[in-house]
Amino acid sequence: MNKALYILGQLSDQDVDWMLAVGHAKQVPPGTVLLREGEEADALYIVLHGTVSVSSRSSDGHAIASLSRGEVLGEISLIDNRMPMATVHALDDVTVFVLSRERISAKLVHDTGFAARFYRALAVFLSDRMRKSSAPHVVAAGVALTDEAGDATSGRSASEENIHLAISRFDRLMNQMGGPNDAVLLSGNDLTIEDVARVAYQSAPVQVTPLARERVERSRRVIDRLAASPAPMYGLTTSLGALKEMRIRSEEIRQFQENILMSHAVGIGPEHTSAVVRAIMLTRLNGMARGGAGVQPKVFELLVDMLNRGVHPTIPSRGSIGMSDLAPLAHMALPLIGKGEVEYRGRRLPSKVAFQEAGLETVTLAAKDGVALCSANSASIGHGALVLRDAMHVLACADIAAALSLIAFQGNTSLFDERIQAVRPHTGQLICAERMRELLAGCGLVRGTCSPRSIQDPLSYRCVTQVHGACHDAMAFVRTMIEIELNSTGDNPVVLPEHGIVVSNGNFHPAGLAMGFDTLGIVLGQLTSLSTSRTIKLMDPELSGLPPQLTRHPGVNCGFGMVQKPLTALNAENRFLASPASLDFIPVANSIEDHATNATMTVNKANAMLDNLRYVLAIELMSAAQAIDLRENAALGPASQAIYETIRGVMPFITDDAVLSTGIEAVHQLLANGDLLAAVNVHRRPGPAV
Repeated sequence: MNKALYILGQLSDQDVDWMLAVGHAKQVPPGTVLLREGEEADALYIVLHGTVSVSSRSSDGHAIASLSRGEVLGEISLIDNRMPMATVHALDDVTVFVLSRERISAKLVHDTGFAARFYRALAVFLSDRMRKSSAPHVVAAGVALTDEAGDATSGRSASEENIHLAISRFDRLMNQMGGPNDAVLLSGNDLTIEDVARVAYQSAPVQVTPLARERVERSRRVIDRLAASPAPMYGLTTSLGALKEMRIRSEEIRQFQENILMSHAVGIGPEHTSAVVRAIMLTRLNGMARGGAGVQPKVFELLVDMLNRGVHPTIPSRGSIGMSDLAPLAHMALPLIGKGEVEYRGRRLPSKVAFQEAGLETVTLAAKDGVALCSANSASIGHGALVLRDAMHVLACADIAAALSLIAFQGNTSLFDERIQAVRPHTGQLICAERMRELLAGCGLVRGTCSPRSIQDPLSYRCVTQVHGACHDAMAFVRTMIEIELNSTGDNPVVLPEHGIVVSNGNFHPAGLAMGFDTLGIVLGQLTSLSTSRTIKLMDPELSGLPPQLTRHPGVNCGFGMVQKPLTALNAENRFLASPASLDFIPVANSIEDHATNATMTVNKANAMLDNLRYVLAIELMSAAQAIDLRENAALGPASQAIYETIRGVMPFITDDAVLSTGIEAVHQLLANGDLLAAVNVHRRPGPAV
């Protein structure tokens, strides 16, 4: 196992998110020196593509080793604070992921949890290599050299328990370089929310690994053998749900599998967008790629072709109770047998017409195919992956809004001091404080050219890192739930090809997913409440020192006073939607199915709350920009200036009363399409992503 996988296997998803936020990918031509012996290293590097050569003075400049994808350079200097022991230069066109020494050193000092995980990863890696080496190897430039095969020798180590997570996290680093045309590989093991977003939003093509295809074929052989058996097997030779005791004759199997799709297609609108449909299709395919579904390979391949050719089934967003998304997935599968409708090239068409135009052919279902297509939670998982990804972006926008409001309010920036955060080192809080310091860098409040108006600000300003940080930690929990589910088999019954059996089970119960998205609802409610409070405080002259309702001519002008109404209405709506849905269920199927999660509902309501929050943050941002113009002496820094100018690019200063809803929509669009984040990211140091 290469060093990057050792390290990433020990880190947390939040650690990797931080790396992606502060690091960046860099392409270097052949001959470029990355590390020089005896000279201070300014960065830690992870090799993503290409090959580097390691040499030292003791070797008279001759290469000690060649290192490639997945190796880490320069980390030992972070441990002993000494100069690199060798020189590393690019042998060909090399792409590296770069983490500045300054940033990672500060992280190791102030985030003790990260430091413990990082140092443990290095200790595990280096001890493993030393024990397995047959002869002493040079530790050059912070790299324990591999054996002759170019990798660590075989044998189980502590980090191998996390190999799938490590590979997934390395792929996230790789995807930092990825464009919309780069294919997403389906292995069944390492799909991430970023992969789902690329396929859903950017129409990235999908490819299937040979191992995944082999699993699909092996599982199918088990089904073909057992379908002829006289033994009752749920969904193969018996009916479903309350009819589970009724046997299906061999000559009825094909019709039964088609009937499953038609009888289960009971979804209720509104319909999912094409992006969400693509996420659902991708998620179901990755579940099948694990081999537990037992679907015919030709059925699997047809679903891949539909996704890659942009043939999107119409899938209603309601109708599942979250114990396998039977209804939405049945709608997804109907076109495979020539039923239902699809969206193709911007048109809604009967599936047969679209298939003819796209060059596709329907399939004939056989044993278990119908069950395999719809017996999973792919609707809630796929949609949930997109909702969580968007929620992470909105949390970054909430940090941006809080920073601009703090400048407008002329509040205290000492709250974000590293020493204050270090005494309560929750990972999310530390990350949020670091973001806030970046966003406020160079402004008058930080440089001391203007002073805070009060010794102690209202809690909605004073506790930003505590609340936003807790939201960050909660989202990390939800991410864990989502990415485990993305790479799991939730089929019932499930095929165990290694044992040649099919087993009924309860893996279709997504309790963690539903609880995670109920938690995400509370997170979004907290962010909504805090933003609402900050905005209202800006309009209170006694607290802010600004003109009433943020207008220079109050009385004849009502200013921004009326925006408090939609603001508090949206806050009330999000408080209502934050109520848990995972506790509401009624027994069905003659009480055999006496428990449910409503997972799709938890995802749908989180999605609705997300857009409400965007509007709330839009109102806060436009109010903060107005307040900054009224303040007149509010000196901005590079990032805050970029925020202000981006807002002003779609909404000018309001001198006299005007229709504000147009401005609200325009600023909301900046949040929804990512323009605000993009404008701020230009001024981050040094990474390209919040």
